[in-house]
Amino acid sequence: MLDRKQREINAFLNKVSEILDISEKQREDADKRYTSIGEWLGREESILHDFQPSMYPQGSFLLGTVIRPLSEKDEFDVDLVCEVKVSKERNSQKVLKDAVGLEVKSYNKANNFNRPAKEGKRCWTLEYSESAKFHMDVLPAVPDGARMKAALESMGFDTSSQTDKAIAITDNTLPNYATKDTPWPVSNPLGYAEWFKSRMEVQFQVGLEMLAEARKADVKSIPDYAVKTPLQRAVQLLKRHRDIMFQNDWDNKPISIIITTLAAMAYNNEGNLLEALSSILHGMESHIKEVNGQAVISNPVNPAENFADKWLSNPKLKENFYAWLRRVKYDFEFSFMTSDMKSLAQHLEGKLGQSPVFESLRNYEDSQNGIIGAVPVGISMILENMRTWLLPKYKVRHRREPEWPSLLYRNVTIRGEIQIDGAWKPITCSTHGLPKDCSLRFFAETDTVKPYQVYWQIVNTGDDARRNKCLRGEFNKGAAGVGGLKWTEATLYTGIHWVECFVVKDGTLVARSSPLEVNIA
Repeated sequence: MLDRKQREINAFLNKVSEILDISEKQREDADKRYTSIGEWLGREESILHDFQPSMYPQGSFLLGTVIRPLSEKDEFDVDLVCEVKVSKERNSQKVLKDAVGLEVKSYNKANNFNRPAKEGKRCWTLEYSESAKFHMDVLPAVPDGARMKAALESMGFDTSSQTDKAIAITDNTLPNYATKDTPWPVSNPLGYAEWFKSRMEVQFQVGLEMLAEARKADVKSIPDYAVKTPLQRAVQLLKRHRDIMFQNDWDNKPISIIITTLAAMAYNNEGNLLEALSSILHGMESHIKEVNGQAVISNPVNPAENFADKWLSNPKLKENFYAWLRRVKYDFEFSFMTSDMKSLAQHLEGKLGQSPVFESLRNYEDSQNGIIGAVPVGISMILENMRTWLLPKYKVRHRREPEWPSLLYRNVTIRGEIQIDGAWKPITCSTHGLPKDCSLRFFAETDTVKPYQVYWQIVNTGDDARRNKCLRGEFNKGAAGVGGLKWTEATLYTGIHWVECFVVKDGTLVARSSPLEVNIA
């Protein structure tokens, strides 16, 4: 049983994971589009028609653990399998991939895509319009369950009904790609998804019944993707933490299949996200085995496959995984011990991302008045500043984004003055049409404990500054005033401009002001 503080933290973490997830509309759009592709590949005129092609999702889209990309500009990918009932003994990988590719390209052309279908190592990629914010990777495959079952049993491994769902896939980098030769690469996305679901079956059924009751519908009418268990939410949070920690070392980050598998193995069908995370974080490492000095994380539906096989040839992968595991344990355990929402937000903003944490707090405030209402004034000011930064009018191309890791737990405010006829007058948000060729000065106040560094950002817009090639948006280290808390400028170009102040302590951005607009006539 969670106490009140734990319930608050649990609700906050759930909200963050919901925000990290794709929207229901995005899910429905993706469903419609991959169904459309499947229908095209199976149409009577298709060269695949006689081989009963079936299209289904795989990976995080199938597991319900999709998260949005770190950048809003990036697309998320929908991984699909195109399973065709042909014999791999009679056909090469190349024949299969070319046949699927021919139909994918004809679908692309028939539907007037702006960009051509692209061939990758294993998949064909369909790139939708920028507004769709996703692309689809189509993996050609053939059924391979019977052979896989026989192979595993011959090696002494136990098999299950999940093994029957194995497939053979294509890889154009393999030497036998163009020949009728075995073995083909193997995979089992449906079997893995079935295993993953079995690890959360209790909570999945609870969630399904609750959702059906809320919608006044039969449980059979509720799609699996509509139900989210604590395991799925935990995996989403763990993957986002990984993404942020390794955004500058992407090639050596812990891979999602390892995080997902270990999390599912460690999950004990806890009924809430807080307890699920605690159980997972304390149990993941126990499911990594050591065999002859090599780390082994077995594929639960193909025990002959080791998800950690690359750790031996690239020790950095193993080192980074354990570094991440130590860090994520600390970060979430610290969060579990926070005394108030301010501390929680301060700590997680730099671990799960500024945008989802801010949006979570905003939604949490709207839906849980009694909880956020008790947040100290400091965090309220931080939230108000964050709301301002996100306004569309402040998103201009030449404005640089903060270059420091961010953990906003201090406040900084700025005020400005303009010198007119020898007298200094205050600049406020309502001040319009300031005259040109006047002196400006800005003062900052912060509750940050010294030592710290102060940076000022001056952003100008308008044709006047553009013609003079003086569009600005860089960071300037403060040198004037006590601690750099003063900055001077002049009114030179007509347009809407603004000033912001940033306080950096120990290499981390700890305070950021809201923009102070300077409108020059």
